[in-house]
Amino acid sequence: MTANKGAVALRFNFDDTSFMFMNCHLTSGQNKAKERFADTRQAYAGATSFFDLHETQAMLPGIHDSFKRTQQDYQFIFGDTNFRCDLTNEQAKEMALRNDIYSLVMAD
Repeated sequence: MTANKGAVALRFNFDDTSFMFMNCHLTSGQNKAKERFADTRQAYAGATSFFDLHETQAMLPGIHDSFKRTQQDYQFIFGDTNFRCDLTNEQAKEMALRNDIYSLVMAD
């Protein structure tokens, strides 16, 4: 990621369910979707690697490695993702008023 982009993440368990929330600020620009996906992959990999390393180090002696969490049950990614629809404002409003969700998704 560039110097002014990044992410913060939080991972926790609630009962037997694990959650991770990641807030990110991704590359902007109409034609930069590949970079945004790469930013997301990099941020997610960095966050999960950090959590896995520090949780493993914090494990009490004698606890079996099978308790190590290598993924979450639920993951939420949000923030300034900078994704844009390839439509004018008027086109998007018209589709939204017609409830034409398919066309909006196809332009995403």
